[in-house]
This record gives sequence, C-alpha cells and structure tokens, in this order.
Amino acid sequence: MILLTVATASAHVPFEPGTFTITEIHAGPAAEGGQWLEVRNDSASGQNLVEQVFTDGDGSSKQLTLTLIVRAGEYAVLAHPDSTVSADALLVDDFDIEALVDTLTHSDLSGVVDEVAWDTSWGLDVTQAHAGNPVLVGNEWANDLPGNWCAAFPTPGVANAWCPGSETDDDGDGLSEQAGDCDDTDPAVLPGALDDADALADDADCDGVRDDGATDDDGDGWSEVGGDCDDDEDGTFPGATERTDGVDQDCDGVVDELDADQDGADSLSDCDDADPSRFPGASEVPCDEVDQDCDGADLCEPDTGPMEDTSALDTGTDTAVDSAESDPDDTDTDPPPGSGPCGCSASPPSSLLLGLLVGGLARRRRTPSHV
Repeated sequence: MILLTVATASAHVPFEPGTFTITEIHAGPAAEGGQWLEVRNDSASGQNLVEQVFTDGDGSSKQLTLTLIVRAGEYAVLAHPDSTVSADALLVDDFDIEALVDTLTHSDLSGVVDEVAWDTSWGLDVTQAHAGNPVLVGNEWANDLPGNWCAAFPTPGVANAWCPGSETDDDGDGLSEQAGDCDDTDPAVLPGALDDADALADDADCDGVRDDGATDDDGDGWSEVGGDCDDDEDGTFPGATERTDGVDQDCDGVVDELDADQDGADSLSDCDDADPSRFPGASEVPCDEVDQDCDGADLCEPDTGPMEDTSALDTGTDTAVDSAESDPDDTDTDPPPGSGPCGCSASPPSSLLLGLLVGGLARRRRTPSHV
C-alpha cells in the first residue's frame, strides 16, 4: 500500500464509476479486528479521495475531508474507530457494516463511484472478510456481482486471493474468472462479446465500461442509440464504406451492398453494377437494346417524322376517336409500332402492355347510327 496523506486539499475532479472499486469488507467485532472496508484505485493515475463519501445501508456516512492520494492500482482502508487494523482514514462511530444484509456505497459529487449490496445468500461470516476477485480491475458492475465475492482470510490493504473455483469455467463460454470472464454465470458475458444497448446494466465484453447504449465505446463518433450497429468496431457506423467481407459496415441492415461502378446506385438497385451508365433514373438511349434506367425495358424511339400522329382527334370521315394506326379512315399514315426509323423492337414492361390493352378497349370504334 503506497499512500500519501497531507492536511491540505486540492481541487477535486469528479470520478467516473469504476475509478475506485470496493474490494474487501469486514463486518467483525472489535475483537476480530473490527469493521473496515477496502477500496482500490482502478484508474491509470494517482487519485485523491478527499470529498469522497462512504455510506452504509442505514444511511450513516463519512465524507473524507483530508487529502488522501492513492496511487494507481493501490489500496486504501477505511475503518470504524474501534477497529484494530491499520487504517488510512476513519469512518464515523455510527457507521455499521452488517454481516447478513447491507449496502456500502462510495460516491462523490458526480454520483455513485461503486456500490456493493449483499444479503444472506452471500454468507458473509463476521470472522472472515468478504473479498472480490482480483481480476475485476475497473469493472464496478462486475465487481458487485455475488459470484465474484467469497469469504476469505482478511488482507486489508493488499491484493485479494482468487475465490475458490475461479479457475473453472462455470457458464460454458470457454473462460473462467481467472481467464478474464467477469461474470462466469452468464455465457453471453466474456471478453470479446458484443456490448449492446439491450444490456443496459452490464458490461458484456468485460472491458470495464458499462454500456448504456448512449456511449460511443469505439470512438467512431456514433453510439448504439445514434445508430452504431457495432460499437466495438470503429470502422462500422452509419455512412461507413462497405467492404466485401461479410460485415454490414454502414449499419443499414444489409451486408456488402457495394456500388462497384460508382454511379450512385448500390448493387441492390443497380441492374448492372459494372456499367456506370446504367442505374435507376439514368437517361435512356432509344433503340440500343440496353436498359439504361433499370426499368426493365429499352426505350423505343418515337416517330418524329411528318407522318407523326400528333393529336387524339380523328382526321378521317368517321366519328371514332383516333386510335393511332388502327383507324383506316385517318388521313395520316404513321407506321405501325415497332417499325420506326430505328426498327426498335424491345418489349415494354408488362405494366405498360396492360395499360395499352385497357386503353385500346376503351377507345373501340362505335358503329354510327342511321336515321
């Protein structure tokens, strides 16, 4: 234990959850060493415990008023005034750690830094300490799980021993606590697992960052709430460039939809992703037997010559509505469809054929009546 205690306090920077974790608890009477708790600095630098507040389950609390700097990875012991252990700070007289059911909270001006709550299922013995597994550095969520604590020989101010059975993979995910599994009761929680917004209260990949869905864990500028579909991979976010690798980089729900010809249409909508002149909305080139606009048909060139039928009026001697080339009495003589200047014969889409058929029936010639 390497500590520095001085009588003047410096400005305090609020701690993030997990900056310190409660690592050991002792609820025994004075004859057994008294009541005390141990905290560990899980940050990467020395931290000052001044202004930190420690509260028991009944609401009795102690705020530290003197500067107490704990170096990275080191421990501080806070003890009841009756305790016989070597303490770095004293709690108040009415601070009471209950063996059966209690809650200890470490907080500062910004909120809870760590909290451990236990009940009779934990089996805390007043003659023993209750110690957390040493692997849980910086992981305040996993540090508070019952499966990561056990009765142990008291070791105030130094690293805890592993709990019995921590070398065994209990949940069948291939890793034990000693191998880095921060919750060996849940096979979905292990190093390398995907944190997601559905697991609001846990740290699925055991990296010490509790994932609430609103945090950008991979530093790509997007969180899960913002649309990041893999917040552990900084190359995956809305608008990212897709690659042919079986991964949905741009988070649109489709894997590997690429725009190979760079015409602005991806491979799902482009009818020829190797030809940049072909994409939905492209200009059609009439009668080249190529579908440039990806609507399913080529464009047959309209008749623009002098014989063009420019009106729906009947120019013949009958009274029927003009029906293009089908009215023999019409004085214009447009060539029939399919025999225009370029001889285009590409079939129009089926929807267009259906429209022409319906329109033709509606305009069927009526036989004039005679008086």
